[in-house]
Amino acid sequence: MIQVTRDPVQVANKLEDLNAKTNSGRGSSVCRSVIAELRRNDVAGAIAIASLDYDKVRQYPDMAALFKEVGLLADRPMMD
Repeated sequence: MIQVTRDPVQVANKLEDLNAKTNSGRGSSVCRSVIAELRRNDVAGAIAIASLDYDKVRQYPDMAALFKEVGLLADRPMMD
């Protein structure tokens, strides 16, 4: 089982800050969904969303790097 390497609320706060700066301030709907799951302490749900919609996240390199850094993504050798 993949585990988020930090407190889920702390990760959500960091993602929220980054999301506010992404896509001309509009952010990413995937990131908003992941944030919502983390705020509910549903790490498994956040990981599922992040992994399923990684193709949308990777268009924002800073966000993709943070997802990987905190453990929201399984190893994705075919995607990178």
